[in-house]
Amino acid sequence: MDIGKLLTKYQKVFQIPIALFEECHILNNFDKKNPCPETGFKMIQKMKLPHPCPAAFIGNADLNFYCGMIHLKESGRSVVLGPVSDHAVPDALLREEFVSVFGDAARTTPFVNWYRSLPLVSGKRFIEILDLLNYMMNEDSAPVINFNASSQIETIDPLIFDLGAEHETASQTEKLILSYITHGKAKELRTFWNQYQQTDIRPLTSSRNPNRAFQDIFLTTCSLSSRAAMQGGADFHVANSMADRFIAQYKTLNQADAILRLINQVFLSFAELAEKAQKLPVSTPTVKAVSRFVTSHLYEKFTTRDIAEQLNISIEFLCRHFKKNTGLTISYFVNQEKIKESKLLLETTGMSLSEISTMLGFSSQAYFQTVFKQQTGMTPLKYRENL
Repeated sequence: MDIGKLLTKYQKVFQIPIALFEECHILNNFDKKNPCPETGFKMIQKMKLPHPCPAAFIGNADLNFYCGMIHLKESGRSVVLGPVSDHAVPDALLREEFVSVFGDAARTTPFVNWYRSLPLVSGKRFIEILDLLNYMMNEDSAPVINFNASSQIETIDPLIFDLGAEHETASQTEKLILSYITHGKAKELRTFWNQYQQTDIRPLTSSRNPNRAFQDIFLTTCSLSSRAAMQGGADFHVANSMADRFIAQYKTLNQADAILRLINQVFLSFAELAEKAQKLPVSTPTVKAVSRFVTSHLYEKFTTRDIAEQLNISIEFLCRHFKKNTGLTISYFVNQEKIKESKLLLETTGMSLSEISTMLGFSSQAYFQTVFKQQTGMTPLKYRENL
């Protein structure tokens, strides 16, 4: 039996880290995307497993990651599978556990990034994979021995801390994007993001677990962007409502390109929200309440009467007060805000005019196109063509 070919095929099928060891030395790392193949071996070494132990499953109850080991009877070598993770653990818990062991809060980010790179495999499934490989290599049908390691992160190879350069670059990029959002610099952010997306985001699509990578990135994007917008003056409730809407939209997507476009939309929307808050003249509580309502309900159908009822004032007083303090009718203001949002959808998505008009609550596509041309001087299609 050619062990190398078997393990190569096994790694391709199950997409988990696999490495072959002789004593303490690695002979072959079959997962070239795994920068720390020694990590699983060190976890196993730490356990001081009993002999004989043909196959073992080592789980970490605290942080929910684990690995497996198969001892090859004929050669005395060891095959190590993992580490893998059963499900995501909150970053706060990962950092707390790391600091409790190392006492060094400054180095938690590489550890969290390493943990996030682990493939997601259920514990039951992982034991089945381990059991099958043990049978194929040793013809051993004995059950896999299960061990629990209460705290194993001190065994993680220091190599993960050498990955810091790329994360430092990502950190600087993150700070720049959030700065654009906080200061309401949507135009500058749009230019920067178009350049950055072409060079730095594409590798995510080839991640070992791209769905999880994008999920982590997207949820973090929404959280940090909404917070940055609020720091820039955006209303708390409006920013949170916008984040919830984006998260709901994300759950309907399954293509990497579509998710990247939505991330673009998230950044620009929150930057424009902060920009709008900073440009809003000193106004009355009623005008601010109208602005807040409209921004929170852009993707819904509503009338001026709905706004008046929400604010518990008469429709006559509302229209008169708003016109006096802004120079705009409420209907014009609503359409203005919806057209701003439609421009963002035209820029960042491949949605049709019919889909955009329906999503934004216009009565028809024709009416949407009419209002768009009134407000921008061009049709929606012409606007998209000029991008």
